[in-house]
Amino acid sequence: MEERGAEGKKERRIEAQAREILRTERRILTVADFMALMMVAATTFTALATWRTYKISELIFAIADRPFIGVQSVTFERTNTALPASVVEVRNVGPIPADDALFTVTAVLDGKPIPPHDGEMPDSNQGVVSPSVPHFFYVFLLPEEYKKAVSGNVHLMVRIRAEYKAPNLERRYCYMKKVFYDFHTGTFRPAGGTSHCVDNDVF
Repeated sequence: MEERGAEGKKERRIEAQAREILRTERRILTVADFMALMMVAATTFTALATWRTYKISELIFAIADRPFIGVQSVTFERTNTALPASVVEVRNVGPIPADDALFTVTAVLDGKPIPPHDGEMPDSNQGVVSPSVPHFFYVFLLPEEYKKAVSGNVHLMVRIRAEYKAPNLERRYCYMKKVFYDFHTGTFRPAGGTSHCVDNDVF
């Protein structure tokens, strides 16, 4: 009987030790799983940060290494002649020249485009537009059209569209802007614009 009791105690002790070993292994596995999960999370966040850094760098280079064409001013000239003119000054404010630049400048009176006068060409292929060099475009009016515009009897709007690309790049950029004549102040003021153009844009 004593031997059986001793064997029983020995078996129970072995079972208790085995259970303790299992509990320890579970704790070790739980910590290992947690550490593995943390490593996966750290790797994911590192990859995300790397991707965001790449996209920001790509955007910075895209902005720094391309031309930017915009309207500098729109004014009236030749107001005492037979053909007063709206003069649009355009500049490339980017760091590099614009290539293959095509401009379209039109005037609209009360929503109706003014037809070209005396062989005037609404489209102009300027080729290369160097940084900071002014380029001027003229839209001519009849004297009565000019007088109605400056008196506020008609609504005068000038629409400017430019298509161009950077040297050695096939991607074309677009710039479109509208300005209207404010007879109260005697100046041309912005009336909308976009840098996202498609071929069938009606602007």
